[in-house]
Amino acid sequence: MIRSLTLTTSIVLVSVLLFDVAAYSMFPRPQTVVLSDYRKPGTSHAKQKLRDSYPSNYYIAHPVRGHDIVPGVVGQQHYIHELGYYDIWSNELGCFDEPVNSQVFDKGYIYLAGDSFTWGFTPYQAHFGSLLQSETGVRTIKCGVAGTGQRHQFDKFVDTTAQIGQLPRLVIVNYVANDINDDYAYPGFTVIDGSLAAIKEIGPADELFVVSVTAIRQRMNDHLLPLPTSGRQAVKAWLIEHSFTVNLLRTAWKAVKVQDSKAATSTGSVSTVGHPPRRGFWNLTGDRDPYPSDVPSIAAPNLAAIESWQEHARQHDYQLIVSLIAYTGVPDFRNYFGDLRERLTRMGVCVVDSSLALAELDGPKSYFWPVDGHFNPDGHRFYTSFLTSVLTDMYGGTNNHDRHRNMLGPACVPQAGVELRLN
Repeated sequence: MIRSLTLTTSIVLVSVLLFDVAAYSMFPRPQTVVLSDYRKPGTSHAKQKLRDSYPSNYYIAHPVRGHDIVPGVVGQQHYIHELGYYDIWSNELGCFDEPVNSQVFDKGYIYLAGDSFTWGFTPYQAHFGSLLQSETGVRTIKCGVAGTGQRHQFDKFVDTTAQIGQLPRLVIVNYVANDINDDYAYPGFTVIDGSLAAIKEIGPADELFVVSVTAIRQRMNDHLLPLPTSGRQAVKAWLIEHSFTVNLLRTAWKAVKVQDSKAATSTGSVSTVGHPPRRGFWNLTGDRDPYPSDVPSIAAPNLAAIESWQEHARQHDYQLIVSLIAYTGVPDFRNYFGDLRERLTRMGVCVVDSSLALAELDGPKSYFWPVDGHFNPDGHRFYTSFLTSVLTDMYGGTNNHDRHRNMLGPACVPQAGVELRLN
């Protein structure tokens, strides 16, 4: 009996071992994205680090904007589960871009503003900012900063162009579906102990609360990966990084605990008296569909920032384009930004909507990382093609607005005195 049980146990263990070895070496990385720590380098042996993917000391606290990229960063890497690590840096302007130094921009330059979509989540050479520069032959200044809306982006634009000493011919603001949230809470982030941290929350009536530094530090400690201090902990950490089976069991256990927590809450066994529900400000728009640009209490700060930027463009003779990056989180994403397009057009802003172009393609969600949600390399190529066609129609003399099927807003006429020579 004991012998039979030992044999059975041995067969099971060997089978699991062989399965885990095969899984680790053969499973495509995108197929394991739901297992956040599996095959993540450093899970078992690195020093304590935050679970989020932003590297330490890449951001710095800013007195007005809350946070920004540290200028002159070298030798950093960013992690995406679907991709792994890739190199990142920053130039003297605090942008993930090539150095500017004292370059003379004979053909002008294109300034790219935006959040994490414009910043990275793909290697530099595969990013739409780099591809657009190659396609147009015009230098792009790539100054996206994660966790920002147009209030932050406009303020950084003013500072950055002052350092360059020359305004661009064209600014493309790459607008995403959470920009209203970031502008509502602005400044919503700071940097504590080298890590990016949210400092605002919203209550039941969308009122803003400031989170104390003490509370932030406690949350950061709760999200640190503990450094193994014993042989048992070291083995556990190693298995989490290398064993597909262990991660499946962990995921199932977490799911059971979540269900138990929901059941306890629904039966009233968890008290919330004296604890008003708060949530991250990035949840402000929640499940609203379409985009809530028609809700003044939510959208006013964002629309005011765009209006200020448009007025600055008029006064200083450069072209401003607001390019809407498709959000595929709703069934009818083609019309998600419909109200925003109309409002910006009435403000005289040139607005283009990549949602309309993406809706014409097969499998639109395949252009985004499946869990992370940002553009993957295919998405960057698509978005580059979209922007190139927009610029060709505006500046290449084609004026073929019909080809875009309303993707190109009626205000997208080159501003007087603004020229952009493309390849």
